Amino acid sequence: MVQKNIIDLWISRLAMGLIFCYCLGAFLYGPCFAQIHVTLRFLPFPIFIGEILLLICLGIFLIAVEGSQLFGRRLVLWLSLYFGWVFFKSFFNYIHDGPLTCRNAALFYYPVFAVFTYFFYQKAKLPVQCLMALGALATGILLFKIVISYCWWTSAVVVAIAIWNIRNIKWRWVAGGLLAIIFLLAKDYIYHSSRSHVISLFVSILFLVFYLGMLFSRRKNFSVLGFLLVGLVLFIVGFFVFSYKTDIESMTSLNKVFNTFNYFDHIYQSAQKNYVPSQLEVHLYNEKRFASGVPDLSTNPVMISPEISVKSAKPAKPANLELPCSLKSIGHRIIHGRRLEERSFSLDENNIIFRLFVWRDMGVEFLESRNPRVWLTGFSFGHPQRSRSIETLGWASSEWSRDGWITPHNSFFHIIYRAGILGIILIIILFCMLIKLTKNFFNLNSVEGGLLISILIYWLVLSNFLVILEFPYNAIIFWSIFGITWGYCHELKTRDLKQ
Repeated sequence: MVQKNIIDLWISRLAMGLIFCYCLGAFLYGPCFAQIHVTLRFLPFPIFIGEILLLICLGIFLIAVEGSQLFGRRLVLWLSLYFGWVFFKSFFNYIHDGPLTCRNAALFYYPVFAVFTYFFYQKAKLPVQCLMALGALATGILLFKIVISYCWWTSAVVVAIAIWNIRNIKWRWVAGGLLAIIFLLAKDYIYHSSRSHVISLFVSILFLVFYLGMLFSRRKNFSVLGFLLVGLVLFIVGFFVFSYKTDIESMTSLNKVFNTFNYFDHIYQSAQKNYVPSQLEVHLYNEKRFASGVPDLSTNPVMISPEISVKSAKPAKPANLELPCSLKSIGHRIIHGRRLEERSFSLDENNIIFRLFVWRDMGVEFLESRNPRVWLTGFSFGHPQRSRSIETLGWASSEWSRDGWITPHNSFFHIIYRAGILGIILIIILFCMLIKLTKNFFNLNSVEGGLLISILIYWLVLSNFLVILEFPYNAIIFWSIFGITWGYCHELKTRDLKQ
């Protein structure tokens, strides 16, 4: 028994180390790192490094989980039912629809990393020195500004957690001052990344102000509450001072955005009568992928009348496209995910309208489906999502015509699209777990728990605008942190019961 505990300890530490290495690669290189893959002759699709990590962790998990008391019978039952459903739906959808099934199934099997890290974190019993080393590494990443912008807040919170665990009060204040300086020098990361990043950051900081404010008010420490409120005000003031004017305009001039949407919708409604879906070849993975993420209105104009066309009505065309990325040669903009110059308002507006059309078409396709199975469990994982509006208007044709499908840029809508009513239930369960974790951390008087929850809130808000829970370089980070947060909460509750 003692020997098995030692084996479980070290293989759990190995698994945590492998997951950490993957997350570090995703932090620094994003999609370029996640695209590392192997190709086997007998498989019609590549196996990416994220899936290789999943298989390794699954093997370690099956070895270490035997005899463990970390999972109750009810939890085991629900997890078995969920992942069983994912497996069987993926299997039958693959037989019927082909390799694209694997890409969309990832949205539902990546949560297994939460199960892995929940288990491995508690089994590994990592010493506090690991947290300090992780905090030092995150500090270096922030100082040298080599992290992808969407991972910046996660890195900053990891540093904050490490600082809070410094026992020497004097050194804690010194380290806290260093973190404050990093925040002051990081306006590019905070305000020049994307509007979705700024919104997610604001919601996360707002949560921290509320959570920590309530926590320290209960301790009669009102000075911390004042410090937090000052930080929130500085963040809001910084948004109006340092953000690009077009970003501010596109986020505050919603009436103008919806007027433009209605204008293009009128063009679409007039042209859809002549719309004939193109017969496109569906691809799971394309290495020569452009990552502009910008609707290109200059291609395939749809003529409405001799006087008006989509092409003649297009907003400003983007000046540059990002090049396909590689680990050997990678551009500054791709590494950091930050815009080096201000975009026109019309370009920002295009991104919003593009998403609105895609989301509306998803809803229409779902509601018009008369198949009860679609309503209950969603469309097939192998069903290529297409946007009738985008194709009719001829927007981003280089994207959907190349791959044969389009991404929804909203993970929650995508879950409902692929899982139907079951998807709605899964989303409700996710947020109920988040609320329960927050409540438990608050009752346990945990500062670290509130900081971890703020990371999860950031990624969940971001999931409303980007492809977060589908792509491994985002999803594995999120679900791994979710599992660690879950495991840390369980550890605190166990410790509290023993006391």
